[in-house]
Amino acid sequence: MEKAGKPMILAAPANFDSNEWFIIGAVVVVLTISWLLPRRWLPVQTIFLVLFNLYLGKVGDYLLAIPPVDLYDANDTEKYEIFDFVLYVAAYPPVVYIMLNFYDKWRLKGARRVLYICFFALLTMGLEWLAHLAGVFTYRGWHIGYSFFVYCVVYTLNVFVFHWVRRTIIREKGNIDSQW
Repeated sequence: MEKAGKPMILAAPANFDSNEWFIIGAVVVVLTISWLLPRRWLPVQTIFLVLFNLYLGKVGDYLLAIPPVDLYDANDTEKYEIFDFVLYVAAYPPVVYIMLNFYDKWRLKGARRVLYICFFALLTMGLEWLAHLAGVFTYRGWHIGYSFFVYCVVYTLNVFVFHWVRRTIIREKGNIDSQW
């Protein structure tokens, strides 16, 4: 990750090795699953959620992965690489899309909603651990256990934003199922 204030230029990977192959594989899997899921929302909802998660990923990394905190690096160097960009754009948002798609389908409430968020946080934490083993993440002061709480916050925020966007569209357009 580039230091604050410097221009973000996409650098080539220092080595094309296991971390790049892992990212390519993960992107293919999550995009395929996302593509196969039924379209449950208006395109504006999906676009908003994708942009929100792009923003959330960048803010999270700015808070945790650059000095003065600097708890981890992604990929081969501290520079912003092409595969860092691929992670932000093609891996993170589809995972949230998958999570919200099933959340919406099952219309979870109460304890089931909390358990689902915890389940997905554990699942994502497991995927992060595999990414760490493949060299995607290098931890310096970060512990994989912290990720569970971060993912719980991220998924909870996404559920709130999902409902907020839905209510806003219903109010403005009146063309979405208003059971929420």
